[in-house]
Amino acid sequence: MKFDYNQFAQSLDSYTDMDVKDEHNGNDGWVKWSGSSSNSICNQVIEYTYSDQTSGKTLQYRSWYMETSTMKSDGGMIVSVKIDYERSTGDDHIILIAGYDVNGYINFAQCSIQFHGASQDNLTVAPITSSDTTDIALTMYNTLYDLQKNVDYGGSTDNAGRKSFAYITQLHIYAMNASVKV
Repeated sequence: MKFDYNQFAQSLDSYTDMDVKDEHNGNDGWVKWSGSSSNSICNQVIEYTYSDQTSGKTLQYRSWYMETSTMKSDGGMIVSVKIDYERSTGDDHIILIAGYDVNGYINFAQCSIQFHGASQDNLTVAPITSSDTTDIALTMYNTLYDLQKNVDYGGSTDNAGRKSFAYITQLHIYAMNASVKV
């Protein structure tokens, strides 16, 4: 089993209102994070914007190079990614983990959201499994949406950015699903 990083970037860019920067740089959008002097592959990021149609805001995001763990004899794979919502006062983070079976089908996904400067609002979503639903990404969206729908995060940009986490997480799961290869 393997994870196709270029497929991930292409999939993410294909969704409505998403625009991956530098997608035609020969690395399908993967660039060294500007805040690091290290050339480690783990310092590679995809930077992109999401145009939120509800608020009219264009929001800045960054997804870090995925960490993958393959089980013995290609018996499955775990993929994790950190997603940053870039805010001028400090980034918020989505930590997303998904597990795939030997055939490359998603078995579970779980996420945690860390809000910069507002740790009392942090969220953790229990694992959503394939025995719970046929569409883990959509169930994750609905779960996050329900947790956040009545929360006021302050200004209009923070509300738009933070309340878009449900959609951003859903798209990441779909893009990860397309990128796991058997």
